[in-house]
Amino acid sequence: MKTTKQVLITFDYELFLGNRSGSVSDCLINPTNHVLDVIEQYGCRAIFLLTQLIFLH
Repeated sequence: MKTTKQVLITFDYELFLGNRSGSVSDCLINPTNHVLDVIEQYGCRAIFLLTQLIFLH
């Protein structure tokens, strides 16, 4: 009997946008597209949860 295992991997992005860190594309969009390419390459499934925290001062 063949046994399979399931693995859940999570990614946490912390964005500090500005002159020193880069653009939204460099910090979020391009890395996410790379993860999606790898997921597709290996035939995996993924769930992406988006949350946003806003601090007003």
